[in-house]
Amino acid sequence: MKFISGSLAVAGAITGLLAAWYWYRSSSVQIEPPGVSGDPQITDTGWLVGTMGAIADAGALNATAARWTAASVVLCAVSTLVGNLG
Repeated sequence: MKFISGSLAVAGAITGLLAAWYWYRSSSVQIEPPGVSGDPQITDTGWLVGTMGAIADAGALNATAARWTAASVVLCAVSTLVGNLG
């Protein structure tokens, strides 16, 4: 039982680190406006489009991080339960 509990704990730690990596990446998303020109209206639109894209990218990374966090919590909880049984 100790081996199973330990293995689950290691898997929980790995998935937790994956979640942290995805959250770090989501905080590092840069705004990149497509094609900036001299026209102020086009420039403003480009920044708006770039901002919307960055928000979507960060949101997708956050969702992935949340799933990895959920997996980590479940693995660590099961590890504790298995450890207490044995």
